[in-house]
Amino acid sequence: MNKTDFLSELEKLLKDIPEDERKDAMSYYFDYLDGDDDAETEKRIEELGTPEELAEKIKLASGDTHVIEGEFTETGYSDSADDTRDVPDKYTQIAKSDDVVSDNKGEKKYNLFGVTITKSVLIILIILLLLIVPIFGRLCKKIIKTATRVPNIFMDLDDIGDAAGDLADKVVENAVAASGDKATESKNVTVDGNKMVIGEASEVKEIKIDAAAISFYIKEASGSEISAECDDDVKYDATIDSGALTIKVARKNKNALDKNKKAILYLPKGMKVEDAEFELAAIHMIDEVDFECEDLTVKLGAGDVKMPGVKAEKADIEIGAGELVFDALTVKDADIDVDMGDFTMDGDITGDLDLDVAMGNATLKLKSKDTDHDYDYEVGMGNLDIGKKKISGMAGSDTIDNDSDSDYEISVGMGNVTIKF
Repeated sequence: MNKTDFLSELEKLLKDIPEDERKDAMSYYFDYLDGDDDAETEKRIEELGTPEELAEKIKLASGDTHVIEGEFTETGYSDSADDTRDVPDKYTQIAKSDDVVSDNKGEKKYNLFGVTITKSVLIILIILLLLIVPIFGRLCKKIIKTATRVPNIFMDLDDIGDAAGDLADKVVENAVAASGDKATESKNVTVDGNKMVIGEASEVKEIKIDAAAISFYIKEASGSEISAECDDDVKYDATIDSGALTIKVARKNKNALDKNKKAILYLPKGMKVEDAEFELAAIHMIDEVDFECEDLTVKLGAGDVKMPGVKAEKADIEIGAGELVFDALTVKDADIDVDMGDFTMDGDITGDLDLDVAMGNATLKLKSKDTDHDYDYEVGMGNLDIGKKKISGMAGSDTIDNDSDSDYEISVGMGNVTIKF
């Protein structure tokens, strides 16, 4: 008996129960017998029994007493009229439970949030959930880490501006004689209007530059002497102490970037120092002078920075929300951390690399071959390209062993990393 005939006969047998009960019952069994295919529908009809048997079960469920005694296999009826009958709770107990049913192959099905799925699909979903939860947890950790750094960018900007203001006062004190109008000489710094002669490059072993809220340029000096100049609205302080050159420059009483406010530092080409450190916030900076150092540190809060040919033993680079570009960076070991900014370099990292990109972008164009390095990577929702290998979208973690002494550890949250060879 097909579905149409079964339901037509059932409706006739239920004509003596209340109309609303009959409509509810017919609506329920119309949906219940709507199987994925004809074979499944036929199997469900067989499970329900004949229309007569089902009609009596429905009448029992509705509380109607005008029923014919008989023997039913699934609801607990007996042959004797005196036996106690187990009355089901409405129609959902007359048919088999919808929470766990069987398909025509005998495989159990489960109702998950209103969707019927097989046991094998349920197992796959559980496995996927177990894989996604740890990755999602690490991703949340990176997002929290990035979010906590954003306020620090602006706090650093305020600190740099305040510090630059205090240090600029010292320049004024050294520049003005007791009469108030005669220039004088500070330690290793000669002030002449907006220009200053800082000292000989041979005296300098370390360079530390703090700059904010201006356009800052590093240009090639005509000789071996280090000098500087700046606009009227720019605070500039430079000192050499025990071989350490410290420069602090920022706008006067302003923290917001104004590219029209400029300062220039003149360095000899090919200058070599032990340490070079750049603390930059809300900056537009262009460095035109190649240099060498043992340790290179660049911390960029916001702005855009372009640096020239730099050679170093070790590089420590942190980018908040800015953009940092190296025309030619050659370094043995590098630790690069990018939050929401962008990092681009041409050159090479011959030793170990620790690259962590949360929500930003990093592009490395290297002279070495992809097989010159081993890789240990972890990818969340972002993308990672290593040569021709593309890893994206919740890929998890993996390693690539090329039997190399150079180890690249790469972590990508929601950002993008491209390494070209």
